[in-house]
Amino acid sequence: MDTKSRSGPVIGSTLPERISPPAADHIGGVQKPAHAPSSKGTGPATFAHDMAPADIQQNVHRLFSEYLEHGGHRKTPERFAILREIYAVDGHFDIELLYGRMQQTKCQVSRATLYNTMDLLLDARLVRKHQFGTTQAQFEKAQIRGQHDHVICDGCGKVQEFCDPRIQNVRNTVSEVLGFRVSHHALHIHGICADCQKKSNERTKAARAAVQP
Repeated sequence: MDTKSRSGPVIGSTLPERISPPAADHIGGVQKPAHAPSSKGTGPATFAHDMAPADIQQNVHRLFSEYLEHGGHRKTPERFAILREIYAVDGHFDIELLYGRMQQTKCQVSRATLYNTMDLLLDARLVRKHQFGTTQAQFEKAQIRGQHDHVICDGCGKVQEFCDPRIQNVRNTVSEVLGFRVSHHALHIHGICADCQKKSNERTKAARAAVQP
């Protein structure tokens, strides 16, 4: 990876919007870096962020089918329906949101089946799980999103994504120096977003103006 020309972080859009594909996009004057490739032995070898939607579904279907077969799990229509629905969701989601979407389809599933299948998908590394400081876990597709991390506003709860190639360099260094096989990492930066800071400053100014003679 060329860290000289791609050394700066790239801020993604507010969730649940998806990160734009790696292209000649410029955000804040910084060229958006291409998604970092996975390190050796860090999960499924095939990443689908450059595939067309139909190819993505076909790819994850194949990976899940192989996982279920190797683990001795049943290949039920409900499990593959849940997988398809997950890869139709844009951005992050929680279990209840996914359950509601499934109830609107022709293939309705129970919560027990949904939770059981989510455990299998997490183990197969087709889904990632996040805890952004809320009581409810959030999930996202693992096969079409490149390396990215999260900034969480403790004021409004807004979550933004950013991609900095230097984080991938840290992963590679850990792997090489310690002989450590990295499977994944999670970097959550908490603070107050610009909008909340602006609102707070406006409230402070209004309070001071109210007490002035």
